[in-house]
Amino acid sequence: MNLLSVLLALSPVIVLLLLLVLRRMAADVAGLIGWLVAVAVAWLYFQTPLVVTLQASLGGVVASLPIALVVATSMLQVTVMLETGAIARVVALVKSVAPGDQVVQIMLINVGFGTLLTALGAVPVSILPPIMLALGYSSFVAIALPAIGYDALCTYALLGIPVVVFAAFVGQPVDQVGGYFARFMPVISTCIALGMLWIVGRWKLVWRGLVPALIAGLTAGFIAIGMNALRMVTLTGIVAGLGVVLAMIVPGAPEKVRLFWQAYFWILVTTLLALPFLKPTRAQLGASLRKWLKRAPRPVLAAVVFFAVAFVINHSGKGADWQLADASHNMVTVVAGAAAAAFGRLYPLIAPFLGLLGGFVSGSETSAIAMLTALHLSTAERIGAMGVLVAAASGIGGGLASVISPAKLQNASASIDRIGEEAQVIRLTFVIALAITAVCALMTLLWAF
Repeated sequence: MNLLSVLLALSPVIVLLLLLVLRRMAADVAGLIGWLVAVAVAWLYFQTPLVVTLQASLGGVVASLPIALVVATSMLQVTVMLETGAIARVVALVKSVAPGDQVVQIMLINVGFGTLLTALGAVPVSILPPIMLALGYSSFVAIALPAIGYDALCTYALLGIPVVVFAAFVGQPVDQVGGYFARFMPVISTCIALGMLWIVGRWKLVWRGLVPALIAGLTAGFIAIGMNALRMVTLTGIVAGLGVVLAMIVPGAPEKVRLFWQAYFWILVTTLLALPFLKPTRAQLGASLRKWLKRAPRPVLAAVVFFAVAFVINHSGKGADWQLADASHNMVTVVAGAAAAAFGRLYPLIAPFLGLLGGFVSGSETSAIAMLTALHLSTAERIGAMGVLVAAASGIGGGLASVISPAKLQNASASIDRIGEEAQVIRLTFVIALAITAVCALMTLLWAF
């Protein structure tokens, strides 16, 4: 397998990183360029008929619709919340629970509420940035924290729907494969919590908030292990989110239970249930719709185009009959094969980074699982490693990609009218994603044999 093939297989990802990190290009525009590069490379070098690349792109668009529609509706949700004053009420509640305690606010909103919201189907990177901004944080922090928090949320989501996909790929029951994911959770969740504090106040805030971060991370992590032991894997996100909320608000909280009585809490779950409580005026609804139509299209486009890139890469090398006659013409196989050849028995170290790469390209940990699981199982068998664990670690990496997912970051930026700032955020969060993935990689190497 020659070096040129590997470099060309990676070229769409390299181009995307250069455009996002160095040129600070908006995610949707960078995504379109990355898609063009992927189509050109698949067609001209990996011998994929042009019609197949276009059909694969269309397949990616269709596959992206559940996520793209969630992005669109979540943008509507947060706009209605802003216009009706719901965000202001949420901010007032957070200030009453954690007055002046920046660390608790960060853990409560971005780990506790965020995990719960994700488990219930809401989109934290749409809902949380306006709340963070209203609490007085900078737009940079308001974008970055919900995004890095989404790392943990995707990790717990992996114990929901995506783990069902993973179970189908490896041919084992959900509760059994859930254990492979759950064992990573206490360490990875704590790293994510510390990463949030580092973004806001660097090492000074990390040391000051070390104990709350440990409480939040370990609470959520061990709940994940417990839920798996109880064979209630798909409810992990809900219970973990509630666990962190309770852990953060119990000490000296003036209103411990009222959180679950208020209409604005349920606004965070669904706009539809909130509207009767909010009683928006015609003018407010009109303003919400106008702002939504301004904010939503570009994040939706970003979600769609990155799925298209992933599908072109995934199906590269296939002929008109959609069969892969020569594995050396498939871009995913080329990259994974090169990694296996280069690292040998150290392959478990690289698997989480391949998951991170897959999650970055597709914007979805589920897509990263679908793209890479079979290859991880095959490679692990050749080197005598525990295949399911290696594949699960790659899934963790796919979840960690949320902090560098252009689609998610642009969603967060759009919710506070800061489209374009996501390119600045990714320069910092990219380093954090690599650091936490490295921790996951070391754990994988330790457990894989």
